[in-house]
Amino acid sequence: MKGKTVQRELWVCTSRHAKERAKESVRIIEKAGGHVLCDTCAVVTWINEPVMTNSAKSAYYTPTMNKVNVTLAPLKECIQTALTSHS
Repeated sequence: MKGKTVQRELWVCTSRHAKERAKESVRIIEKAGGHVLCDTCAVVTWINEPVMTNSAKSAYYTPTMNKVNVTLAPLKECIQTALTSHS
């Protein structure tokens, strides 16, 4: 993501501990226009539109709890998709 700009909404969910240990990565994500959310699960948030995730837990619970479609994909594909503009 270094030197790139997010073209679609990008949220990275992690623990506070991981965020503190990955300060440079967090800086790169945020500079590209992404957001880093810590200490909460995306499933219990505001999600109200289709989601792509690398989390099997999110892919399982989001459709029933948030009533949205979910695509489960590897992290690399999630990032590539966030960096690609809508067609």
